Amino acid sequence: MKLLPESARTTQAFLKIAKDEQELQEENSTEQESSQPYL
Repeated sequence: MKLLPESARTTQAFLKIAKDEQELQEENSTEQESSQPYL
């Protein structure tokens, strides 16, 4: 049963990448909001 650990590792890596991307998007969105003047 080699597939189980590999798929679990792949899932963890995918979740970590998704989490990092989400944090990057949140940082970018807050930067854009602060740089744009409020109307």
